[in-house]
Parts: sequence; structure tokens; C-alpha cells
Amino acid sequence: MIDAFIFSGFVIFLYMNALFALASIKKDNSIIDIGWGLGFVVVAWTTLLAFGELSTRQAIATALVTAWGLRLAIHIYLRNKGKDEDWRYQDMRKKWGKWAIVYAYFKVFMLQGALMWIVSLPIVHINSVAANGRSWLIGLGVLLWVFGFFMETVADYHLTQHINDSKKKGLLTTGVWAYTRHPNYFGEAVQWWGIGLIALAAVTTWNPLELTECGWWVLIGPLAITILVRFVSGVPLLEKKYDERNTKEWQKYKKGTPIFIPKLWRNKS
Repeated sequence: MIDAFIFSGFVIFLYMNALFALASIKKDNSIIDIGWGLGFVVVAWTTLLAFGELSTRQAIATALVTAWGLRLAIHIYLRNKGKDEDWRYQDMRKKWGKWAIVYAYFKVFMLQGALMWIVSLPIVHINSVAANGRSWLIGLGVLLWVFGFFMETVADYHLTQHINDSKKKGLLTTGVWAYTRHPNYFGEAVQWWGIGLIALAAVTTWNPLELTECGWWVLIGPLAITILVRFVSGVPLLEKKYDERNTKEWQKYKKGTPIFIPKLWRNKS
């Protein structure tokens, strides 16, 4: 497991450097958003090929990570196609001035690479431990992943349709967006908790010193992505954006709809 973890770190380092080079040539750091999901696909397949024995658990988990990463990358690519660099990265360029390239390397690409390394812990563990383990836990993890994938995919689809429909203006507050203000980020986090459960299926000891056999610590991965999207880069940025606009529609939506974890009922209005 230690070898696989070091190996995955090296793969991510090379991958992020390649992305940085491409972004520098195109002068568009928002390429990292497309590369985020694809990076996990790269980690999943390289660790499977290098350490895996293609057990049922490894095949399932690698397929799930691949489906998530490819869908996310394609979605963001189509969303950004033909557009200028995302406003967040434009703001960073202005803020960093002449040091923009240096800061982008460390604060965007290397930082996200480090986060990718942590979040990918479950799939790295799965692909370096051949045992299938508890089938019921694998099944539970798959069901949880499917629920998260449904939430994220439907949320992104509805949002894209809403933005592209010239007749629809204002906030999207219907469908899965009626249950939580950020169903796409919630779905992303849930999917990684599903992968985490699949990783736990082969745990044989809860002793943290037994790194190969003990796998509970791989839940640091899902915990990290949850904290990241809920408290750092995802939800807070969008909440701040709409708070600054401070429209009546936003205040009503904000008051009646949970910020992250969905409620079990819909607003009547």
C-alpha cells in the first residue's frame, strides 16, 4: 500500500505538470477544472495496472471512478468550450500580477495535485489490496455511489438546460435543486463516500499501525473532498457570489433550502 501511495503521488505530480504546461501555453488555468476528474481516472488505471490483480472489487471501483471522472470532465469541457478563462482564475491573475505563473503552479496545480493525492486514497488502497472482502459492504458502497452519481448528473443537466434556455431567468430552484442549494457538490461527495465503503470491504484489522491490512484511514479521502466542496472551493464561492447580489429570489431560496445536505421534502411554492 505504501508503494502504491508513493507511486500515485508521482503519477499525479507528472500529470499536474503536464496540465500546467498546457495551461501556460493556452493562458487558461481553468483547464485544471477539466483535468480534475480526469486525474482520478489516471490514478485509478495506473494503480490498477501497476498493483492490481483485477479482483471484482478492483474492477468495480475502477469502473466507478472512471465513470465519475469522465462524466465530470466532459461536462466541464462542454460548459467551457469557446469561452474565456473562468472568472475565478482571471481574478487570480490580476491579484498575482507578474508572479501569476509561479503562483498558479504552486497554488493551483500543485495544491490541487496534493488534494487529489489525498482524495484518491480509497481507489489507491482498493487497487493495491486484491482481496474482495465483505460483499455486502461493496454492494452498499455501489448503491451510495449510484445515488451520488444520480444527484450530480441530474443537477448538472438541469443547470445546463436552465442556463441555455433563454426563456428561463433567475435561479434554478426546481428538480433536485429544490432539495439542496448545491446538489452537484453533494452528489460528488457522496460518490467518494461510496468508494470509501468499497475500500473498507477488505479491512482485516482496525489497528492503524497495520497500514496494509487496515483501511479505515482511507476515509480521509471522502472526508477531504467533502470538506473541500462544502467549506473551501465549491459551496462558499457560489454562496458569496449570490450573497453579493442579494436578490429577493436568492434570499427566499436561501431561507427555504438547505445549503448542502438535502431535505426530505420540497417547498410548495
